[in-house]
Amino acid sequence: MKSQLLALDAKGKTHGNRSWTLHDSQIRYLLGYPEKRTTKRIQTIYRTLLMYYTNFLSSPEGYFQTVVCNAETFKRTVVNHDLHYIAWDVPPKQHPNALTAADLPKMVKSGAAFARKFDRGEPVLDLIDSELLGRSNSGGFVPGGWCVGEPPCSEVADPNVVRPGLGAERLGRLVDRIVWSRVFGLGQCK
Repeated sequence: MKSQLLALDAKGKTHGNRSWTLHDSQIRYLLGYPEKRTTKRIQTIYRTLLMYYTNFLSSPEGYFQTVVCNAETFKRTVVNHDLHYIAWDVPPKQHPNALTAADLPKMVKSGAAFARKFDRGEPVLDLIDSELLGRSNSGGFVPGGWCVGEPPCSEVADPNVVRPGLGAERLGRLVDRIVWSRVFGLGQCK
């Protein structure tokens, strides 16, 4: 049964990612709606899958993707990209490399919205704050479109106004590359 439920690579190993985003309809489905709309056979599969992942080393890396990919309604909606910049050894080890200031140009060029992993106190975190997020060394939050006045953010404008910055433009280009890629459908649930 395991081979029917999990994504397998050519060597028969399961794979997934611990970073994922779910649509409201997928969350509702995962929270029990399948029981109201599926056959006893499918309900049994979900229960078996849940029991399997209860004792699984990295259950977040497979459970939700497996359920969503086995739901006819959702399997064509999966985008196999986690929007992270991650530097791995070749061949990959269990954990990614720690990112440094030398990795910043590659991070920016990737267009990824997120990155991992960083060592505590790594100077690249300050560079990301100042160069990408426009955050001062004094800490605080990233100013958004609602942030107006002098000194900066001394007044609050309409929080519903969105003014995308350079980061949003980079993210838009990344999403376009992912969705319009010739291999996009190949990375979806099979």
